[in-house]
Amino acid sequence: MLDHSLQYLQVKASGPHNINGILQGYQRAHISEEWVEAGFSFPVVLGKKGLAPIGFKKEGDHLSPQGIFPVLSIFSSMEMPLQNPIRMPWIFCKSSLVCVDDPHSKYYNQIVDEEVVLKDWTSAERMLRSDLLYKYGLVLGYNTPNPVPGAGSAIFVHIWRGPEHGTEGCVAMAESNILQLIRWLDADGHPMLSIGL
Repeated sequence: MLDHSLQYLQVKASGPHNINGILQGYQRAHISEEWVEAGFSFPVVLGKKGLAPIGFKKEGDHLSPQGIFPVLSIFSSMEMPLQNPIRMPWIFCKSSLVCVDDPHSKYYNQIVDEEVVLKDWTSAERMLRSDLLYKYGLVLGYNTPNPVPGAGSAIFVHIWRGPEHGTEGCVAMAESNILQLIRWLDADGHPMLSIGL
């Protein structure tokens, strides 16, 4: 899955049931070249219950999915910064933006504007949060583009509560480290992120 990628983020958990891990960045100038370290490595936290076995991730299980996933876009409750031009698609988290986690909805595992689409869900993750965990984040291409109902939704990279607090299934890290990723990521490099042991 990395054949066409020039940017690769590898998340290694310290154990299958452990919330802690390390993210290491890799890059290459051409797909024919070998991967080299990108010069950064960050501590991260994963799901409160660790990692889901491959193919067994379920909605609400508090496990992070294992596998390799494309980094699709950046999201933020802040307006796009004018300095350091962003080289990824940018989603502004206004109050009406949600990620649908109801498996019965046709919008399951999609970020939609509830002022634009006809609501057919009973639950959704609000993208504008008062706790600022979504002040900056990355959307991962997990369970896309044709989501399997109940196989998990809203798998993001976002700001953590701290190194002792696991997530609902996402990867989380310090805000300063997310900002470094945002400056580094480039859509033309087809960035990918893996989660595993």
